[in-house]
Amino acid sequence: MAAAAAVMTARNDVRERAFETLVLSNRGALAAQARRLTNDSVDAEDLVQETLMRAYARFDTLTSENTAKAWLHTILRNVFINDYHKRVRAPRTLSLDGELVEEITLPSVQSSRATRPDVVIEKKMEHAALLRALTALPAGYREAVVLADIENLPYQEIAERMGLPLGTVRSRIARGRARIQRSLWAWENRN
Repeated sequence: MAAAAAVMTARNDVRERAFETLVLSNRGALAAQARRLTNDSVDAEDLVQETLMRAYARFDTLTSENTAKAWLHTILRNVFINDYHKRVRAPRTLSLDGELVEEITLPSVQSSRATRPDVVIEKKMEHAALLRALTALPAGYREAVVLADIENLPYQEIAERMGLPLGTVRSRIARGRARIQRSLWAWENRN
């Protein structure tokens, strides 16, 4: 048992030295690329740290010392892209009259200005009009619009999920949005 533990410790020591030699020697180049991508030194440091953690976890997949730099830069780029996609899909906040409120999302109305009844009623009426416009869409348009605008899925994923060509999905989303917009304009002009 002790011999197996000694072998494992020796392997870990070799792995640590190899990681330090191949990966940490490229930290400066990673930091420079991260600063170019993020335009912020704090975000760049976080990006490099996340890259190094992933590189350490997947160090066994590195096949050659000659490809270490490219491998690391690929990890850094993928971490940056994945983080960007998460931020794009995250709920946003908007400033209305100096107050920060959460973006209104379907299916519920959220408002930090709930103390003003006129605002609450107006938002509920807008929400109801939007739901009516959405449910009035043909099923194919409605599904595409819901997947794009409510679930925030990329067009390619929508196309795969619906089993349609990408161009058809783009067309349905554009036409569905146009119908909703016309319906909301008619609702606004009626009131």
